Amino acid sequence: MPGAYSCARWAGISLSCARATSGEPTLDSLKPPAPAPSFWCRGLGVFKDRSKLLPSYVPAVLLHREAEVSFLLSVLADGSGGAFIHGIEGVGKTAVARSVILRLGAGVRRVYVDGSVRDTPHLLALAVGDALGVNVPYSKFSIRATMSRLRDALRDSRARYVVVVDGVDSLARKRGGVEVLCGLAELGAEFGQLYFVAASRASYPRLARCFAGPAVQLKPYDATQLRDIVEARAREAFADGAIGAGALDRCVELASRERGNARLAVDLLRVAGDIAERDRVRVVGESHIERAWEEIRRWSALSTVSLLPLQSKAVLLALLKATGWGSRSATTGEVYKEYRSLARELGIEAVTLRRVSGVVAELERERVVDGRIINRGRYGRSRHVRLAVDPGELARVLAEDLDLGVLDAMG
Repeated sequence: MPGAYSCARWAGISLSCARATSGEPTLDSLKPPAPAPSFWCRGLGVFKDRSKLLPSYVPAVLLHREAEVSFLLSVLADGSGGAFIHGIEGVGKTAVARSVILRLGAGVRRVYVDGSVRDTPHLLALAVGDALGVNVPYSKFSIRATMSRLRDALRDSRARYVVVVDGVDSLARKRGGVEVLCGLAELGAEFGQLYFVAASRASYPRLARCFAGPAVQLKPYDATQLRDIVEARAREAFADGAIGAGALDRCVELASRERGNARLAVDLLRVAGDIAERDRVRVVGESHIERAWEEIRRWSALSTVSLLPLQSKAVLLALLKATGWGSRSATTGEVYKEYRSLARELGIEAVTLRRVSGVVAELERERVVDGRIINRGRYGRSRHVRLAVDPGELARVLAEDLDLGVLDAMG
């Protein structure tokens, strides 16, 4: 049965793929990184300190979020058991969680867990076990047995622990994820030594109740607040006069359009600065912000592709073939014809044309493809779609994906 490589070859692409590995951040990595010199020409680039625009950087003062940080610190100081932070993307959940753990006083053992990396119940229990000095096997060990060992360790210890779990969404959707989070929170309530701060995009009422503390909802930033954040980061990151007021205005406008996404605003500044340096110019203008917006959209779309279910990826691969590797548009019928051929080759059950049309519409909403309806008069209307992302990058993502690789096992 063909796997990922043969899927890419089926689409007319020859690839040599290598999966990158990502590490989990440590407490040391939460501290501001050392300034990096400009890669264009030292002292002549637009950046003064590019590290101030990286996601790992935590400002000494969190603009428009200091009240939430102070409140969470007071909750932990009172021994209330923990807190639950939730809000949409780009409202400062990670920054607030990292600020809290960095500002804890002496005598508190701090544990930072990246939920996107430790995204299974057992991995989370292992992270907490490592902090408590509990030897937990990496496999063939039940969560119940792990909890028993953690309970024994807390009973014998007098230290205080604060565990920050950032991004629990992936974990909460896994089987047993909410249960292990609630179990750890109950251990903290039982012994009064283990305190949790969880950050999530969704509210998860059951999870919020388990933490026996307040649920803090972070509201989206408005345009004025975004302007303050963008100006503050620009002063720290860019050389004097290296970014124009028009560029800042455009950055705020685009971020406000995306529901007050401060992370997007900072990413726009960083990517626009990189583009300006590649262009060998001394000032970041509105055109650089626009080009940065297009680059980030492409990156976001490709990251969405890796999360799609198997059938949607098969439809996308068929679309890649039907459009001649992105060189032209194709009708939904042409995509469906290629999809049925691919389904037979892979040995998977083909879905209906209606379902494929629905998948294409979903891909259009995620900005992976662009579509338009052409009216042919008496011959009716037809929907034409074409790729909105780089075909080579898309093919690489599809070929590297493990979901396509498991087709060998299915055979």
